[in-house]
Amino acid sequence: MRCKANALLEINHCLEQQAYVDWKYQQLADLVRTPPKARAGNGSRVVEDQLRLVRMLKQRWRIDAALNRDKHYYRLRIAVGSVSRFRDIVASHMLEQFAYKFP
Repeated sequence: MRCKANALLEINHCLEQQAYVDWKYQQLADLVRTPPKARAGNGSRVVEDQLRLVRMLKQRWRIDAALNRDKHYYRLRIAVGSVSRFRDIVASHMLEQFAYKFP
């Protein structure tokens, strides 16, 4: 989420996650002005918000996470010892299409 003159929430996913993006858009449709659109990737992202998320996960829910660079982007990685705790917290909010992410 970025705040300049107005607040901006930008959500990026690969094309394989289009159903998820469409679902998010439906949930937030009353708050947004533009529908999702495909675009080329951006390798120059800044990870400051991601670092805040890592700290918040630890402080609020005792979930250990870290960032690691995956080609051009930083990805949030939940520590193995925190996966079951994370799953318990998010399970009731997950779409059925993403059950495979928590085998």
